[in-house]
Amino acid sequence: MSVAQGYQCQACSYKGRQFPQGICPACGSNQVTRLQTKAQAETQTHRWSVPVLVLLWGYLAYALFEKFSG
Repeated sequence: MSVAQGYQCQACSYKGRQFPQGICPACGSNQVTRLQTKAQAETQTHRWSVPVLVLLWGYLAYALFEKFSG
């Protein structure tokens, strides 16, 4: 699945596929950034999911052990 990446102007929030010479066609600003694809955004979100999950399960096991070990 191929998704064309776009760009967004940070000054006026205009989004487009091409910004000739790095200048926004709507406002003329050069504050242009590349937007992430959906796959890139999901990868960054899920990067910390497993370590946090393991940490929380470990804490739960520790808390239950402390409570019932007497």
